[in-house]
Amino acid sequence: MKVQVKDLQVKYPVGSAGQLEALGPLDFTLAAGSFVALLGPSGCGKSTLVRVLAGLLKPTQGVALLDGNQPDGGGTGILFQDANLLPWRRVRDNMALPLELAGIARETRYDAVRRLLSVLGLEGFEMAWPAELSGGMAQRVAIGRVLLQEPDLLLLDEPFGALDAITREQLGLDLLRFRARAAQTVLMVTHDINEALLLADRVLVLSLRPGRLVADLAVPLPRPRRLEHTWSQQYVNLLRQLRAALGRGAAEQMRNAVQEVR
Repeated sequence: MKVQVKDLQVKYPVGSAGQLEALGPLDFTLAAGSFVALLGPSGCGKSTLVRVLAGLLKPTQGVALLDGNQPDGGGTGILFQDANLLPWRRVRDNMALPLELAGIARETRYDAVRRLLSVLGLEGFEMAWPAELSGGMAQRVAIGRVLLQEPDLLLLDEPFGALDAITREQLGLDLLRFRARAAQTVLMVTHDINEALLLADRVLVLSLRPGRLVADLAVPLPRPRRLEHTWSQQYVNLLRQLRAALGRGAAEQMRNAVQEVR
């Protein structure tokens, strides 16, 4: 799915007549099948952008287009930091929930879950309760629940933020492997610079609020990605460029804020 963002701006009402500028204006395009990471400081509008692309929030100005159409949730899967598993449903039924809501027959949806369990490393946990799972395993169930929807656009909002470093590294690489089966377009929000470079084809950097695009960095590391790539000089050079971009964005926004006060 191709994503086009044109002059996108989001403002939230504050008080009786005020407005909080949360995001933009933004302009960028994501090629179909690309994996793009979105970096920026807390409060810069990253999650707001995800909500707009998911069709959950209307922009104040400009448009977001998915294959030329306004977002309405169709063809889009969302994964948040919290796995949000239903505690009264076993792993099998948590994963199968989107298919159940779509009216898919029980045996058909259970067959789909069984085929995915081994890919997710969850064999033997089909009948487990969420309370019996580790954080990493719960997030694998959440990933499976999204993948079963076969979305054309996958929106990831800090999906591994609550996990320890080792688990998030492994799940990130697993996500690339899962995604290779369908080659969805992916936009992943993250605060982790290393995670962005290891997983993405491209990294977009937003400024402090209101989030504006201050850097657009291509990541030409070979695929399939491996942890060994983080030891290369090419990776180190990309890391320096990305850190410099984040620094420039923060400095530029501070200068603008000082000028507005004056």
